[in-house]
Amino acid sequence: MPYRVFLSKFDFMEAAIENAELKPEDVIIVTDSDTIFTGVDLNPFLDRFIAQSAATPEELDALAVRQGRAMAPVLFSGDPGCWASNIFESATKCRRHFGGLRKRIRRYAAAHPEHEIALSFDSTLQRYVNSGTMIARVWAYKEFLQQKNELTKTQIPPFSVEKGWDCDQSVYTALFLDLITWEVEQDVLSMPVLKQQVARSPYGGRAGFYEIDYSNMLAGV
Repeated sequence: MPYRVFLSKFDFMEAAIENAELKPEDVIIVTDSDTIFTGVDLNPFLDRFIAQSAATPEELDALAVRQGRAMAPVLFSGDPGCWASNIFESATKCRRHFGGLRKRIRRYAAAHPEHEIALSFDSTLQRYVNSGTMIARVWAYKEFLQQKNELTKTQIPPFSVEKGWDCDQSVYTALFLDLITWEVEQDVLSMPVLKQQVARSPYGGRAGFYEIDYSNMLAGV
């Protein structure tokens, strides 16, 4: 297995899933090698994730995810800082981009009160994608890998032209921003359920597929 800097994490996790013969509905936690375990009991959070995240693709309810009634099948830990060095020149520009997207989400929520969208990012400072910890259903992680491949094979990272993609947090951030932007611009949540279920973002993501852990429970790892 060739070493691909931080992107090797994806290869290692894929191999671990296959070696353990995990089932599609199983749950995995992916962490950085330098993750500090604080001793916080994650079992209540894991129980909630198992109960509220889609065990199969067919069970994914995007509106419930955006309302906060369900959890996305791929959940990133939150970070008070914004850093995605492959796609943003600086932390300031990263924060500015997220801030602009949050404004669009607020406008969308105001224009569609019937959707009752939860603006959970307004209640925490840890509102940016952090690659340190991620929890996911196995089926969703495999779909994430497909989206990652589509992104990294078709797009040249603007701030890593010579080296290419070498930052896992940049990959997570790019796919997260792409999905949320697509949901808002295409008014995906207003689509009939059957149409919504077959709709895909530019990199192949399902509506409601990604979210940040604004509750900060994953930050306790």
